[in-house]
Amino acid sequence: MLNEGRNPNPSPPAIGETQDLADGATAECLARYRALVESSPDMIYEVDFDGQVLFVNASAAAAIGFDAKSVVGKRLREIFPEVHATGMLQSVRRVIETGKVLITERATIMRGQAILISAVVVPVRSADGEVHSALGISRDISEHHRLEEALRRSEELLRAERDLALRLADVSSLNDALDACLEVAIRVTQMDSGAIGLVNEEGGLDVAAYRGLSEEFMRPLIHLDGSSATARGIAAGRPIYTHLDHMQLPPGLDGRKEGLRAFAMLPIAQEGRPVAGMALCSRTLDEVPAFARDAIEAIAAQIGTAIVRIRAQEELRRQRQALRQLLDTYEKHRQLVSYEIHDGVAQPLTAAMMGFEVVLAKLRGNVPADTYSNCENALGLLRISMAEARQLMSGLRPAVLDDFGVVAAVDHLVSDGRTRTGVTIDWSHQVQFRRLAPPLETALYRILQEGLTNALRHSQSDHVRMRLAQDGDWLTLQVEDQGIGFRPEDVPPDRFGLQGIRERARLFGGQAMIHSELGQGTRIVVVLPVVEMEEDQPAGALSE
Repeated sequence: MLNEGRNPNPSPPAIGETQDLADGATAECLARYRALVESSPDMIYEVDFDGQVLFVNASAAAAIGFDAKSVVGKRLREIFPEVHATGMLQSVRRVIETGKVLITERATIMRGQAILISAVVVPVRSADGEVHSALGISRDISEHHRLEEALRRSEELLRAERDLALRLADVSSLNDALDACLEVAIRVTQMDSGAIGLVNEEGGLDVAAYRGLSEEFMRPLIHLDGSSATARGIAAGRPIYTHLDHMQLPPGLDGRKEGLRAFAMLPIAQEGRPVAGMALCSRTLDEVPAFARDAIEAIAAQIGTAIVRIRAQEELRRQRQALRQLLDTYEKHRQLVSYEIHDGVAQPLTAAMMGFEVVLAKLRGNVPADTYSNCENALGLLRISMAEARQLMSGLRPAVLDDFGVVAAVDHLVSDGRTRTGVTIDWSHQVQFRRLAPPLETALYRILQEGLTNALRHSQSDHVRMRLAQDGDWLTLQVEDQGIGFRPEDVPPDRFGLQGIRERARLFGGQAMIHSELGQGTRIVVVLPVVEMEEDQPAGALSE
């Protein structure tokens, strides 16, 4: 009950009674003041120390559901519930006792509805300066508070979407991406558990991530066939917001044992095709709030985009891996052919040359000159064949690449090109690595080899520049000539040299730029990431 003590200062006339005491100009001023108070949309009231209402304007009377005249004289406890009346009386007495203005926000009940009130309570003084009552000006800020709360949630959702987008940009694992999406969805919707399932080829669902749910509860839900109610709902593309008691769960599965109540199921589609479904549950709410529905749908859009992006990246990685394995197999085959030439051709040629040289030494001066000349010519042919065999082995797989690395191999390649063609080849390198991973060394060598070969064969240039430079974790390769140039779009489709350069660069996460114009020469620039050889990796290995 309220403690209704007596105010030691008797109350002078209230606002509504002062007009009877004034006349003339004062009466006119008070009339205007009274009209202003009565027309104000704010609730204005005056209450004394005992909690008796001395005055209310029309807005205050309408808010509490009484006629203004019937309210005056009532005590606060006769108008408001006990707990709210007590709080109001405490504020009034505090203002009367201290003589200071009080600004508050409080929840109360008016006409059966809970509302949020912002109030300014000021002391009312008599002519002698004594505080005899408190004048309150209150405003229903429920809608304002609701809008502020909606704005806050909207800003929180935008931040969550931004942060999630940044997280997903660095995630390459689909399961990790879905777990991150689920964590954000649960947090911003104020639900407490959930799961995300991926639509499989048969139209069923395979759960890829779940949080806040027991393994026992999830066990029957990990794989749902296409005939299940959940899978059918996802295929239909209709979101569901309900209580779990109204959901058709697999036989033997009881959501009440898990303590689940409010339930949301949202299909996730891309380009009109369902790719996944997200379910969120609450153990404290009986229905999914409106703000949570907006958040779920916003995050679902990000999930769909992430699924498509990561699956495309995974497919690209698989294709790159398959192509890399094909190139590795190709290089191994070239290496094996090089070994076969060495063992089956080069060694017998070397033995034959040595035999001819011994025979020629014995024949000198002992046979006719023409016979000796024929034998010398035969030895010359053997030497030419041996040189061709060595050139062929070097082209297939230069041993120096396996033994000493790509820089030494290109040194050998450039030296051979100068000797064979007489073209000036400027070759420079500025690198910090010792040895690169064998697949990358092979790719670098083949790119530079292809670029140099094209320049020497087709450019008609007497000057070629080649450069290999390392800048931190990146390598830049350049091959440039001052020859006749060409139109890249005119290259026949059966010529794979330039396309091979592009594909090798793409396979290793780099890029290739090939620029050429008629009469302006050709410039090839390739950028690749540095991948150094592991300490225990054999230098001749082609596959990682």
